[in-house]
Amino acid sequence: MLSVLAPIIRTKSTVSLNDSMIRKPRIQTKQSFSRNTSIGFIRKTMKTCILDSGLERDHMRLEVFELEDGEDFEMQPEPLVHLCNDKPVNYTPDSKKLAKNGRNTIREIKYEKEAQTKENKEKFKFLEEQYENKGETFEVLTEHDIRKGHRPENLAQLYPCLTHPSPIDEFNALTAKITPKKKTLSQMHRIADRRGIPRIFVKRAIAHRLFTCDLTQPWSSLVLTWD
Repeated sequence: MLSVLAPIIRTKSTVSLNDSMIRKPRIQTKQSFSRNTSIGFIRKTMKTCILDSGLERDHMRLEVFELEDGEDFEMQPEPLVHLCNDKPVNYTPDSKKLAKNGRNTIREIKYEKEAQTKENKEKFKFLEEQYENKGETFEVLTEHDIRKGHRPENLAQLYPCLTHPSPIDEFNALTAKITPKKKTLSQMHRIADRRGIPRIFVKRAIAHRLFTCDLTQPWSSLVLTWD
């Protein structure tokens, strides 16, 4: 998303940007009024965000699901200020992830067709260089990276479970004295029934990654493993 800074910026002396931070102007186009805008909430980091598309929503769910302890994630992080058409402008990324090694990964979320336009390719090359100069990584993710197999709909089921704490006690009760440590979802449901544990705790254990499974597979076909 690109937006001109507030009108109070009148002269070039109000910002200090070198020649490498000057980008060619883009062709202005009308924004769609039918965009699927929604509000997102990341419980692990207690942050809210605006999601401008279903693809951004699916990206957020995936990143939150895979977030490790000691990592941080946010949508619409702080903008990158640069010059475009002799004016200071903001480029606001779609997301930022801070890894355990301390390096930021900045991401732009685009559908493949839009990402492959000549204008966007030039913009992304410029942004990659700018963020590399800051010691950060810039990536463009498309639906091919985010929407693999049945993962989006499976994460849609699991995401509400992240509002609940990790069910450590129920997980231990579910898996106690079970060998081998590998069961289908339906088998684990039957174990839960026999042990008087509500089936919802199986889903919560998957959401909190106490079980390991391939979420690109259909929900009813999931195979759960654990340590």
